[in-house]
Amino acid sequence: MRRAEAAPTLILASGSPRRRELLGRLGVRFEVVAPNLDEWAPARHPRAERL
Repeated sequence: MRRAEAAPTLILASGSPRRRELLGRLGVRFEVVAPNLDEWAPARHPRAERL
């Protein structure tokens, strides 16, 4: 009988506590590797430019 291989660990590139909570509730194995950058954008820029 073959042993089931463990699913690979997902890399979560976000510091969002909501995303961590969601993945944890789903039972997904993940590692947080949050980028070290400021994602802030002034409100005067159109939304499309901030994406």
